[in-house]
Amino acid sequence: MQAVLIGGSGFLGSYVKNELLLRGLNCYTAGRSKSNDLQVDILNADSLSTIYLGLKPDIVFNFAGTFSKVLASDLRVNSEGPKFLVDSIMSSSNKPRLIHISSATEPRIKSEEIRFESPYSESKFIGTSAVQLAADKGYIDARIIRVHNCYGKGQPTDRFVSWAAYKLSKQEEISIRYPKRIRDFCLVSEAAQKISEIATSDESSGSIAVEVGTGLGLTLNSVALKICETLNAKSSLVTSLNGDLEDPHPFEVAKTQGNTTGACKIEFHEGIQKTWGVCK
Repeated sequence: MQAVLIGGSGFLGSYVKNELLLRGLNCYTAGRSKSNDLQVDILNADSLSTIYLGLKPDIVFNFAGTFSKVLASDLRVNSEGPKFLVDSIMSSSNKPRLIHISSATEPRIKSEEIRFESPYSESKFIGTSAVQLAADKGYIDARIIRVHNCYGKGQPTDRFVSWAAYKLSKQEEISIRYPKRIRDFCLVSEAAQKISEIATSDESSGSIAVEVGTGLGLTLNSVALKICETLNAKSSLVTSLNGDLEDPHPFEVAKTQGNTTGACKIEFHEGIQKTWGVCK
């Protein structure tokens, strides 16, 4: 089998690529950077068509995304990119399976009162909806994988766990805006295994939405304190930016009950020990 990973040179994509290689797949990364095997712009239909010329992949992964909070044009990768990708697959001769990586911060249900956590969340929701619609209509074979907060070696320092670990390792104070906010944290290597299993399964075609995570809620404050313990940093370095500030999005974990396909088992304390060493 052959797989193309758009955005595959990024944090999560690189782990999934390694997992797929272990499973015997031929893998090619694609993206704007010259470091990729294929130079592809997800916002350009002609560019996307090069994926299918001669290669004819069995699976196309979409890890592409931007976390920009400033430029709305940058977020087009999240909102419009998936639609371009769906159209390119529909136009291809072999019509590979699409594995679309969605975000944990996307609302699960459409409603007139959707409260998006950020412009990023809204843009990801728009893109995922395009994939969902095409799959529901039977135009493509797709798997939508909602991945919760991955952490591990190589995580960008603008993500909560790596940011906290970096600061605390230098014995610097961190201030958490919403210390009581509950999120799900999964070790990236285990998440990559789950994504690879889902992508290569022989389940029937159609829209299959799966959540990847432990299903266990942890407050951001408790996560930071556990990192302190692991790195031998003083717990007093963890402070609240505004403990009385109301959190509009207090709880978000993987819903694994009834569908354990994406259920990760490595709990956070074990995961950070695997990443940074054993607690003393």
